[in-house]
Amino acid sequence: MKHEEVLVKPWSCILKNLKELPAVMAVVVNEGGTRPAWQVKDEHNENIFMAWPKDTLLRAGIIIGGEIEGKLEPKAIFPFMEGFPNTMRVEGSYAYENGLEGEVACFAGNAKEPLWFYDPLFFRDKKVDLTEGVEQTFYLSGLCMGMRRALLDEITITSGPHYEAHAKKWLAENPGKTRLDVPALKVDIHGKRLLAPTNITTEYQARVVVEEVEEFMFGPDTGPEKIYRFVATFGDEEKVRILLFVPEKVCFNGYVPHKDDEVDLIFWLQGRVVDINPEDVVKETVQ
Repeated sequence: MKHEEVLVKPWSCILKNLKELPAVMAVVVNEGGTRPAWQVKDEHNENIFMAWPKDTLLRAGIIIGGEIEGKLEPKAIFPFMEGFPNTMRVEGSYAYENGLEGEVACFAGNAKEPLWFYDPLFFRDKKVDLTEGVEQTFYLSGLCMGMRRALLDEITITSGPHYEAHAKKWLAENPGKTRLDVPALKVDIHGKRLLAPTNITTEYQARVVVEEVEEFMFGPDTGPEKIYRFVATFGDEEKVRILLFVPEKVCFNGYVPHKDDEVDLIFWLQGRVVDINPEDVVKETVQ
């Protein structure tokens, strides 16, 4: 799988045009807010995370940093989402080239493979503790890059580990038959919570049942985008609860999600260690 450090796809989902990004960056720097738990300082340098707007669950986030008492410069910009808390066991991590952003891999529930997610506060969380084997509680959220009403209630599997287990059992029950006689494995997926990785570490395909849906507008005043928001449980083994943000423009053929709908989707997974004082929001302009 590939670590994708340039966040073009997430931004293209929530902005009408990527040319708006410099203007968004300027607004975050001038009007954004921060929290004490979003700032890291050592003997020589400091890095501060800021987000705008202050009172929404989906925001534009920026990291500014530099030498102590020196000028602070923008270092990274990304969509920033509040999430649903999940306690997981850390398996590993991957630092981006800028040393500030990164990705974290964790085992959730009874999963046999770890979940990778983008961590916008990696520079802070690695100081908190991302040691392999440590249990941490992370806020998990997802930005949807494509969604449609689920089309099938049954899938056919003809290869892979599930099919191999099916073939072994069928041949044992049918002596005298050969592997060429083994029928395809048909799996009922109605009501299932399926979660599968893609070739990008932080992107996933999934089928979930939609819970309560809310909607709001996000983006510059010149062209805000409608966003749907709902919580869903992902994966029969992982059983992670994720707060999902779905831009209207990524919904197939104008589909509008409703409570109890089954949907197929692809999304970008984001997480961060829970903040010590999440209610301690300070609005300030950083020069």
